[in-house]
Amino acid sequence: MAKTSAKRREGNRRVPPAKVVGPASRRSGEHPHRGSSVEDFLREEGLYEAASARAIKEVLAWQIEREMERQGISKAEMARLMKTSRSALDRLLDPENESVTLSTLFRAAAALGSDLGVELKSRR
Repeated sequence: MAKTSAKRREGNRRVPPAKVVGPASRRSGEHPHRGSSVEDFLREEGLYEAASARAIKEVLAWQIEREMERQGISKAEMARLMKTSRSALDRLLDPENESVTLSTLFRAAAALGSDLGVELKSRR
């Protein structure tokens, strides 16, 4: 079988080139975060709380918007049900905007006939 450039073939199946492993990943102890989780890394860098808050906000905004679509509720109607302005609803649905209050989240859940759960979890 003739060689191809960077790709090798085995029958009709493409075989990717071998993975290149750099020197830092070969020796243990050279990379300070080797073997740690993303959560551990974020905690060590002081970024965990901000990253978690943003991720939770993005998921909640997505869930609220998805439920509005499922129920056929327009933004104008949702704002009316929440007793708020359309611009306040737009801030709630904006995944980049992290300045949403718990009160607003609970009103959105109630307007959709849903419950919102918030809990404090021990790290250990």
